[in-house]
Amino acid sequence: MKKTQKPKLISYLQTFLDFQKVVKLLLTCLKEITPATCVFFGTNQGKGRSIAVTPQNSATNFLPYGRIRLDKGETISFENNSHETGFICLKGPAVGTTGGEIFSLSH
Repeated sequence: MKKTQKPKLISYLQTFLDFQKVVKLLLTCLKEITPATCVFFGTNQGKGRSIAVTPQNSATNFLPYGRIRLDKGETISFENNSHETGFICLKGPAVGTTGGEIFSLSH
């Protein structure tokens, strides 16, 4: 092996060892996947907006889940901070406004 190749090999080995450390750290941060961290009952209870699943109470690290339940004629306004928001109409139509655009939804 040429002398100029040794630093590259050492660099690759160091990168691999650093990667192993990151993987070990991530694995220690992950919650165990069990029914208690993955199955949530009663998310349909109550009116208005509720957040039922968060990284603090589930095995998801980045994905919170919530529901908005409104009766006909009711409105709601909320900030989602840095989270993306998706809507699924399970019953009846809805109209949403965001970023100055209006969206009609239905099931």
